[in-house]
Amino acid sequence: MNDRGLAKTVEELQEAVAALERRHDDLALKTQMMSSRLLGSWGWDRFLSTPEFWENVMDVGLSECAKACIEENQRRRAAIAELPCEERAAAYAQAAADVAQCQKNCADRFPITPF
Repeated sequence: MNDRGLAKTVEELQEAVAALERRHDDLALKTQMMSSRLLGSWGWDRFLSTPEFWENVMDVGLSECAKACIEENQRRRAAIAELPCEERAAAYAQAAADVAQCQKNCADRFPITPF
């Protein structure tokens, strides 16, 4: 690459960086505007210091467990779709029963307890 090509590439990169910086500043401003709109003028500090935030804790174990059940069910259904037609109905029924049992197991492992 000659000096002229290198200079052009550097100039293009500088323009791209400037465009990204403008986009970043724009997104930062929009985020600040939306957070002040959603949370009022007092912001995150006050929101995080309220007792309600800390008293209403959610255990993500249930949602992660349920997500794993759903992903496994999706994999099974994709594999079942490849089976011969006469085998699909029974396989889909078994997959539905298995995912229902998986969800029940999740609910048993991670019960929702009111505070």
